[in-house]
Amino acid sequence: MTRRESLALTLLIWVCVYPSVLLISYGFQWLDIDWPKWAVILVSTACTVPLIEWIVAPRVQKLIAAARDDTRAELLQDKAEDADGPAR
Repeated sequence: MTRRESLALTLLIWVCVYPSVLLISYGFQWLDIDWPKWAVILVSTACTVPLIEWIVAPRVQKLIAAARDDTRAELLQDKAEDADGPAR
């Protein structure tokens, strides 16, 4: 994965993270739930991380792979080959 593709992946995921955290925070205000800030952040994180991991990241990776004219599996294989680790 090129630096440009990694940057696009990061940006697109961030574009999805920000609104979800914002909406959860507004949800607490709208429901008039007066929890400590750390608890609101905990709930927000507990909702946002699975959303990103299971829904957003695969879709964004598929989008980037399509731009490369690859499949998501090929994109992930390239990413794995570029990763540091023991040589095979």
